[in-house]
Amino acid sequence: MPEATTARAALIPLDALAGMGLTREITELPAVLVSLVESAPTHVLCVADRLSPEAAARILAAPRALLLYGRPNQALLAEDPAAAAEAGRGDAGALTILLRDCRSPLEVQDVSFRPLGSLVRGAWAGTIRAAATRAWEGGAELRLELAASERREPAEACLLQTPRLGDLDDRLDRLPPDEFDGIQFSLWAEGAFLLGPPGRELPSFGGISFWRVGGTGDGALFVGLGREPSPALALPLLLRALGAKPGHVLFWLPTPVVVQVPWQSLTPLDRRAWREARGWQARRGTANAGAGAGVTGR
Repeated sequence: MPEATTARAALIPLDALAGMGLTREITELPAVLVSLVESAPTHVLCVADRLSPEAAARILAAPRALLLYGRPNQALLAEDPAAAAEAGRGDAGALTILLRDCRSPLEVQDVSFRPLGSLVRGAWAGTIRAAATRAWEGGAELRLELAASERREPAEACLLQTPRLGDLDDRLDRLPPDEFDGIQFSLWAEGAFLLGPPGRELPSFGGISFWRVGGTGDGALFVGLGREPSPALALPLLLRALGAKPGHVLFWLPTPVVVQVPWQSLTPLDRRAWREARGWQARRGTANAGAGAGVTGR
């Protein structure tokens, strides 16, 4: 007698997660971040031997979420239960997904599934409020906490506050240009942000140091050394909760204030560019040498 086809998995858009009440059963589902149309993750894929009726109903209530059907131990999941029943077991080396709106099967290969709760670490069970409040209806406010582990991430960025800007003037005069290779800067109302290449320790400039939570280029998020976001959400959820604007780098200050620096305002650090930017700032009294940094949420 053939094994019965049942609801075994769900494909949930990341932005729909914010509106779901995540029960313990759902947070314990094996899950992985996947991308359907972009290079960045767009969905969470959750897979189990069988979804309970309660979990399936809660998932279906989320906008654009899909249930996927299959047989136990079948390496193939389908949006249409009939398609799953008619299909074979699939390739054991990959998970094949059949969607009604996709002509070709989708394959998920070489991934490690983790409990959904570990992707968003923290027992959050509500929606994200306005970015200005950075709070969860389920209770916990999105905040910076002292890092629980002793790991030492490289300090890839720093904020030089206004009284320390003269120190950088002197340093640029004294040191050879190659000391500043790969470093970019952007002036702000309260100082200057300095950003080094990904993965490389920035030389000590005496300011507030930041480590990279994730992302490269625009869309990167930095927080102060020794602190970490809590709950420790996946980067796309963190950026959404903090109200990230396209084309900006986010610096989460201890104050707590989130400063959004336009990626295009970052300029290679050298003596001439620094002096021109400082002079321009002094003449115009503006907040940033480029398009201007934005501040969100206290």
